[in-house]
Amino acid sequence: MPILFYGTVVKAASRDDVLKLLRSFLDQREKSLVRILVRFWDEQKKAITYKEIREAILNGSLDIDKLTVWQEDYAVFVAKILAPEWAKAMNAGMKQLKERFPGWEYDVTSDRIARFVSERSGLFVTNCAQNQLEALNELLKMAVDTGMPADQLSRAIRPLIGLTKRQAATNFQYYCDLRAGGTGHKAALDKCIRLAGKQHRYRAMNIARTELAWAYNKGEYAGVKQAQAEKLLGDLKKVWCTAEDERVCSICGELDGQEAPMEGSFQFPGDSLWAGFKETPPAHNGCRCVLLYIEIKSPFGAERR
Repeated sequence: MPILFYGTVVKAASRDDVLKLLRSFLDQREKSLVRILVRFWDEQKKAITYKEIREAILNGSLDIDKLTVWQEDYAVFVAKILAPEWAKAMNAGMKQLKERFPGWEYDVTSDRIARFVSERSGLFVTNCAQNQLEALNELLKMAVDTGMPADQLSRAIRPLIGLTKRQAATNFQYYCDLRAGGTGHKAALDKCIRLAGKQHRYRAMNIARTELAWAYNKGEYAGVKQAQAEKLLGDLKKVWCTAEDERVCSICGELDGQEAPMEGSFQFPGDSLWAGFKETPPAHNGCRCVLLYIEIKSPFGAERR
């Protein structure tokens, strides 16, 4: 049997062990990040006035300058909130390495981690701001077709800032359907605001889980690579492990148990979304998968048995 390095010196790890470690970390950090994200979107809603939205409805689109403002907002969010959370997740991913090799310290200034964080930061800021602008402009197009007063429409649209394009369109269509069915503006607006609250929390959880799982897996991978370079570990293979519950998607279900060499990629559908996308989980937004590393050769060339 190959020696599983992931775990303490006296107890080799199993897939259950590595899954529990990630799950435990997510349980500790997700809720806090969700609350912060929801507050962040609340502030963005307050920052855009009803007058701006009314004018955008009449013009058919939002001023492109708003994209720059949102990019700046998200850049601050990454620097102050998300980057520290990534650091916590990366350290958690390296916990078992530190337990196996007392005194070992990961080089937090490594090029590998710096590259991961730099590319991820830029992608997060660009995608979130651009998607937000696209979602709002889609709503503005829908608003024009309703023939409803711009003042009422602006109040229905502002609570949707921070939602994905699909979420926002679903919520706004719900508002339009309520109004067409005879529900008054205020009653319809109240129902849609409650729905928007649920949608924001759902999206925040999806982002929190994805970002924390991404950093956890990238931190673990970077730590293993450094330990190999320092001759603490030999040749390894990595094994994909799913969360093993009813929420596992078809993509991750197919990946479960798949093996790859350390520098190799796992095979699953989808374009490359970020640096090293297919080297480690997550495979998609909300993914809760993790890797099990198996040492197949010692640092000095002896085969593990």
